[in-house]
Amino acid sequence: PTSHEIEVIWDKNSEDDIAGYNVWKSSSKDGAFVQLNTSLVTSNSYIDDGLTNVEIFYYYVTAQDENGNISTDSESTFGFAASYRGGTLISSENWDPDDNPFIIVGDVIVDEAAVITIQPGALIWGFLDGHLIAEGQIKALGKEDNKITFVSFFDLGDEGYWKGVTVKTDVTSVSTESDILENGSVFDHCVITDAEYGISIEDGGSAIIKNTELSGNNGGVYLLDSGMSFIHDNQIKLNTQSGIIGDASENGVTQRVTINDNQINTNVEYGINFLGHISGTIRDFTIQGNTIGDNDIGGIRS
Repeated sequence: PTSHEIEVIWDKNSEDDIAGYNVWKSSSKDGAFVQLNTSLVTSNSYIDDGLTNVEIFYYYVTAQDENGNISTDSESTFGFAASYRGGTLISSENWDPDDNPFIIVGDVIVDEAAVITIQPGALIWGFLDGHLIAEGQIKALGKEDNKITFVSFFDLGDEGYWKGVTVKTDVTSVSTESDILENGSVFDHCVITDAEYGISIEDGGSAIIKNTELSGNNGGVYLLDSGMSFIHDNQIKLNTQSGIIGDASENGVTQRVTINDNQINTNVEYGINFLGHISGTIRDFTIQGNTIGDNDIGGIRS
């Protein structure tokens, strides 16, 4: 289903004389149910549309045979409408707050030819396995008074991390922040929380993260074999590992990252933590103008 729809699906009856099904709906589990269909439904699914997203509705189904006999009610189930996303997004999309919330289920891969534009005020919920992966571009451009929020669907504390956002956008011949702004992934005036890593930049990907709050994640920003990226004017706090983690795989290179003018504090480990790897390389970082304090183990570990 699309936004503002719920699809009700059930198992077909095994009897040969079933003529069809009736679908019943209520706004409460014990409330009065009304029949939705005006003629018998001959398939085993029904789409209830024109709904307000996130409002919960309850449903049950009855079967009717060719003689007009009606079965007992099925067990009731419930659901709510939302903008669900899963699999590979091969076409560009505009995520507008009128269609909130956008629910990330499993690996949601933005194809290298696609651009996902996320509008101010959009709300993105990640299931526990939810992982938004940009091989193309994500333009999450919030405003100071109307931020974009990424949060876990479940409020389970440390057990409720979704996988966060991973950027693998390879910007050809990138040399300035403007190159990434035009052709890469950008997160501006966002709030990202409850994720394994708020934003990961990997496999040569490039991104801009600015004016964004990354808090309550396992790690705020994770850099693994990343390309040129700019991380500035953010609040990176209250993460259970470090605020920013620089890492490199065996024979990999994490390089050309600018970390400026951020507030990086009250993280459980370090403000910035460069992990040691014998075979990997971390180089060409610019770190200046940051306020780094009250991190439990230390400020910068290199």
